[in-house]
Amino acid sequence: MATRAPGPEKGARPRTFAIITTQANPAMANIHARMPAILEQADWSVWLGEAEGDPVALLRAPAADDVLKALAGQPSGKHAA
Repeated sequence: MATRAPGPEKGARPRTFAIITTQANPAMANIHARMPAILEQADWSVWLGEAEGDPVALLRAPAADDVLKALAGQPSGKHAA
């Protein structure tokens, strides 16, 4: 979800966005209790209203364990190349 919302300055339209989260799957739960809601390609037609189904239900279930990969970070907070 993204939009350009009116800013404090006249005519300014800063970019804004939101990340929809759901409960973490087992692979991510040791990092955080929440994770981004991820729509599988097979669910896109339901999300877009092109097929029968409950699009909100798609956001409630966490993604399968193999969809995201957790990588070790560097102590400095910088990612390895």
